[in-house]
Amino acid sequence: MLVQRLAFLLMLSAGLVACSSLNPFADPPKTKPAELVDFPSSLNVKPLWQINLGDTPAGALTAFGTATAMRAYVASGSNIRVVDLSNGNVLLTAPAPERLTSGVGTDGEVFSAATRGGEIVTWGADGNIKWRSALNAEVLASPAIADGIIAALTTDGRLIGFDQATGKRRWVLQRPAPALTLRAASPVVAVRNGFIVGFPGGRILAVSARDGQARWEAVLASGRGANEVERIADIAASVGILNETICLSSYQGKVGCLAVRDGRLQWDKEFSSPVGVSAAGGSLYGTDEKSIVHALSGSGGASLWKQDKLLYRTVTAPVALGSSVVVGDYKGMVHFLSAANGNFLARLATDGSAISGPPLALESGARRLVFVQTAAGGLFAFEIQ
Repeated sequence: MLVQRLAFLLMLSAGLVACSSLNPFADPPKTKPAELVDFPSSLNVKPLWQINLGDTPAGALTAFGTATAMRAYVASGSNIRVVDLSNGNVLLTAPAPERLTSGVGTDGEVFSAATRGGEIVTWGADGNIKWRSALNAEVLASPAIADGIIAALTTDGRLIGFDQATGKRRWVLQRPAPALTLRAASPVVAVRNGFIVGFPGGRILAVSARDGQARWEAVLASGRGANEVERIADIAASVGILNETICLSSYQGKVGCLAVRDGRLQWDKEFSSPVGVSAAGGSLYGTDEKSIVHALSGSGGASLWKQDKLLYRTVTAPVALGSSVVVGDYKGMVHFLSAANGNFLARLATDGSAISGPPLALESGARRLVFVQTAAGGLFAFEIQ
């Protein structure tokens, strides 16, 4: 919701926003959404289990896996729930001091999230709070953990690094925030002893975990237009990693890939997306502002296909799994598309509320699993047979 790879194929989601903010998904679509088309189902997808975790922030689903177990960490009201993804059992409930506003960051040992009162809280594996520290600002993006540092991105444009063990503030990096930004996700991704972070205004930084210094800085898109709304160009939360490049998209801006090592732009093209992209098998998959799903060549951005039959259905960022690409929409429908041509393969319903972040896709051995979170607090598991 937020994307990263672990021991097996795993897609993650990340978190959200800035100063005076605009949320394009806060209300029902203003343009009439497309009616769903009928098609012959050609992919067998089986519902596995479902649970309800109550009110959750958008993009609050984070996963962590080992060779023997896969767990989801879900921010829910004023609790963190740890869920066994093999059966939906809640393994742990960790109370927070107050309502949570962000998703969860974890390294499998500790996990962190931000509260409505502007604190970052870190729990141990036993669910007890290890430390809490003031941020003095709202945080909606899931924290990220690298090299003993937990990094949190505030809505006023600060990336703050905390010592993972003690909670001591180690450094602060700040970039000016535009007057108006989307109330939508900006990525904080842990890579190579540091973080790649999307700041409001289309700015991307690689930041050292050790000292908070920017290793490189790039601009994927800059705001253009006659007013503040037209000049919004924020980086979307879901990103894709292809070999040694990181691929991102922006609202009213571009999609492109940059070298992780030095930030050098590999390619870019015009593309507007408030939700972001994912990557698999040398291809990039993204959903644009009209809810058209696209497949692009990861090496140069050439269009491979697009699926426009979900127009204005507030479609999530896509996630690839095997030969299919999975998205959710505002009515809680989960759509499976062909990775080869974008045709519909299967469709399943959840609880009727919006899918609130990108699906989580997992390959473990021969099993291909998909998990989605809904705005009503549902967590649903499916398996491609």
